[in-house]
Amino acid sequence: MRCSGCTVLMNVPKSDEVWKPIIEDSLANLQKKKKDHQDLLEYIGKHTGWNMTSLGRAADLADNLIEIDLFGSTYPDWIKHPRLVGYDFEKMRAEIMSFAEIHQIACADYEPCGGLMAGRWLQDILDKLQKASEGRGPSLVGYASVFLYKNKFYFQKKNKKTPAPAIRLLNHDPNPIDKHVIYQAKLSNKFDTKIQSDGFILLEDFVKIVGSKAYSKWRTACGIA
Repeated sequence: MRCSGCTVLMNVPKSDEVWKPIIEDSLANLQKKKKDHQDLLEYIGKHTGWNMTSLGRAADLADNLIEIDLFGSTYPDWIKHPRLVGYDFEKMRAEIMSFAEIHQIACADYEPCGGLMAGRWLQDILDKLQKASEGRGPSLVGYASVFLYKNKFYFQKKNKKTPAPAIRLLNHDPNPIDKHVIYQAKLSNKFDTKIQSDGFILLEDFVKIVGSKAYSKWRTACGIA
């Protein structure tokens, strides 16, 4: 397992603990996903020969479709011309793609896992933002992570004329097929009363909302200290 701030390590107790219900697909939303797509999962298993007891295998197939699109390859006939009741190619592809990074996204949504995975990176972000607010860092900081609110974010510092340091969070979709797209990030409702009309949030407010999830002592957080 991987814990934020760690390289790939074996025997990371806390990481193993928070990932366990995700890897085993025992969280309610993952169980529902399995139940709702049982016929599709059986169909995939039949044509790939894979054991589909884990949703991770469906995620592997979604990754393969991304590669097929990227390199302009041909879809297998069982996907291009599905022989599963109620499915055409568009529906087949869309539902397979709904499994993309399903375990990583589940971790981000499951607070014990998402908090552990993102906490060290979050601390690094807060440190960089503090330096930037003091004129000791860049005005634009980029991070890419499923665990940081499931998005790729840019943290943009507001103009120096602002009375107090403020930041804006932007999504960046580095689509390898289409052009890059950057747009205002959709944030948790925890930020609703703090977002200004131009999309900026006072740095002080941002830290108050997310600061409790940050940590720097990753060995302790990961249970290996």
